[in-house]
Amino acid sequence: MSSSRIRFGVAAGVLVAAFVVAPAGVEAGTGTCRQVFSYNGTDGSDGSPQEFVVPADVIEVTITALGAQGGERVDPGGLGGSGTVSAVVSAGETLEVNVGGRGLTPTTAAAPPGGYNGGGAGGAGVTAGHTGASGGGASDVRQGGTTLADRIVVGGGGGGAINAGGRPGANGGAGGGASGEPGRNSSGTPNGGGGGTQVGPGAGDGNGSSGALGIGGTGGDAVTGGTPMAGGGGGGGLYGGGGGEGSDSQIVAGGGGGGSGLGSTLVTGVREGHGEVTIEWESEACGPPDPEPPPDPGPTPDPGPDVDPIDARPGFTG
Repeated sequence: MSSSRIRFGVAAGVLVAAFVVAPAGVEAGTGTCRQVFSYNGTDGSDGSPQEFVVPADVIEVTITALGAQGGERVDPGGLGGSGTVSAVVSAGETLEVNVGGRGLTPTTAAAPPGGYNGGGAGGAGVTAGHTGASGGGASDVRQGGTTLADRIVVGGGGGGAINAGGRPGANGGAGGGASGEPGRNSSGTPNGGGGGTQVGPGAGDGNGSSGALGIGGTGGDAVTGGTPMAGGGGGGGLYGGGGGEGSDSQIVAGGGGGGSGLGSTLVTGVREGHGEVTIEWESEACGPPDPEPPPDPGPTPDPGPDVDPIDARPGFTG
């Protein structure tokens, strides 16, 4: 059985303990510590920056950022993406950590604000039932400053969904990954806001606005007449996804596009709910590695067939 150690750290403003298991193969006297940062707001739109202070004797950290999911309507918001990177650091250095908030599901006709850290607002409706959900915020870590240009890893946020009158498929696009996926309309086709990429934001669809660096586009407002429906907001990211179209037809309106990610390893559409950031590092302070398990003794020898003791007497013939 492997041994576990308890490590303490500050995540979302609260002192927490996390069980850390030193992996096999780490050189003697060195283990692995992990600190997990969760969304620290209340409703998805009101988070704030957090900090990670590099411990003594640490020169490199591995960071995984998971973007937040877009807001849901009848259909789900796009899932957040994942970005991972290894970064060279210095003891005592402070990294800024931003954990994306999930996009909001509207409860009134007013446009819901986007998820914290770049999610685009949903489009306004004629009534609450016609309002688009907002995009999820990106999760990122910044080094050497606190601006968008200082981000070293990003998990893209998912786009917000719409209410297409019970028709399936009108979901927001998943966050990146290298690129976010486009939002969809009620037919399930990629006809909503465009996904963000490595070089630029996703385009807005119809009256939805395009995304920008770090920010998802706003969903288009519903148009009076027919069966009005507003568009979903784009997800935040390296570049934000575009806002979906608002229309006088629930069939035409679309979800927001997902934002793009940043990192050496990128995966699209893996995170439900709010985002998350995990930072791992190796240090003697994390304790020794777990002992190697004992070798497998192999199979037990076969004792052979059972023999009645009386039948084994010399000269016995029965």
